Amino acid sequence: MLSIIQKILALFQIKNKEAPKYTAQKIKQAQPNFEHDYKFNYLQKQGNSFYITNKTSFRSLHCLKPQTIDEVFDFAYRMAFSSEGHHRNHRSGGSKNRNSTEIFANTFQGKLAECAACNYFYKFDKDIKPDFSVESIGVWDSVDLSVLGNEIAIKSTKHFGQLLLLETKDWNQKGHYIPNIEQGTHKYDYLVLIRIKPSCEDLLKQERLLYSYPTREELYRLLSTQKWYYDYAGYITHEELKFIIQNKYILPKNSYLNGKTRMDADNYYIQAFDMHPLSDLKDLIRK
Repeated sequence: MLSIIQKILALFQIKNKEAPKYTAQKIKQAQPNFEHDYKFNYLQKQGNSFYITNKTSFRSLHCLKPQTIDEVFDFAYRMAFSSEGHHRNHRSGGSKNRNSTEIFANTFQGKLAECAACNYFYKFDKDIKPDFSVESIGVWDSVDLSVLGNEIAIKSTKHFGQLLLLETKDWNQKGHYIPNIEQGTHKYDYLVLIRIKPSCEDLLKQERLLYSYPTREELYRLLSTQKWYYDYAGYITHEELKFIIQNKYILPKNSYLNGKTRMDADNYYIQAFDMHPLSDLKDLIRK
């Protein structure tokens, strides 16, 4: 005869065997997004407007050389106004078509950012230099650099910009850049954001040239007299990009950024405040 205490202990053991063991590993498998200690802040949403939650100041410590500006100007002019090259006249998923002067402004800014990136990465790879070849089909403002075997996407924005924006239709759930999948250069190890001051687009708008067709001389006179500063806003890794995509950090089309800038397309976003300083990248690309 089992004692009352023995019966109670036997019953407890049976129930304990039947109870599922929710280990930390199983919880992570059920909720994979908690495996990583990524700290990205969502924008604050108020109605149809989205607001920056943390800002990082522009640090104008670097200035591009006049010779570089001349090369960038010539490249952007050929891409926008000649038959040599052609950039898309709209964003992926966007509805606004750009005229040739807007294409020029965006190309000018993107190439300035590439030159700024090359200035930084030259410290680690002496073979790196800006690509001024004119392709038949271009992209909006994305540049690819290969540094010591690391594929790096360079994105640009204005000096007061606080977001790295990526058109959602350009990226799949694996964090691959869809337009480059056929070429095999669709996975970026790192994405770097560079801010440019002043804004070519804003300068042209102030002079009422952005929506017209200024001459080459008018454009060069305006832009060559400027000093062009830049800063390295930061970078994210490929795994962090996938995290952003899978957790739907999205600024929707037709919504308003900070209550005033209407979005022309759906964009994934990362706040510059949440990005890693570029100085942290030097040890990673050397591995």
